[in-house]
Amino acid sequence: MRSGSDTMDDAWAERNEQLEAEEQTANAIDSGESHWLVERIGRDGVLHDNEKALVSYLKQESPSLHSSLKPLLDKVA
Repeated sequence: MRSGSDTMDDAWAERNEQLEAEEQTANAIDSGESHWLVERIGRDGVLHDNEKALVSYLKQESPSLHSSLKPLLDKVA
């Protein structure tokens, strides 16, 4: 027989897994967001420090980046 604390632990573990899955989905950069970024970052011909910082951040933090961001990632790398 399972104790109440085991049931509670299972419920929290399930909730934590659900939150992690939702976070992964929210952090992914899809094609629409990617194209929006590509159109704006460096559009004046200069890749500014704040733009580099944003691209670096996305590269480090996003589990899934659309392939259209690759040229920007290569410039910052």
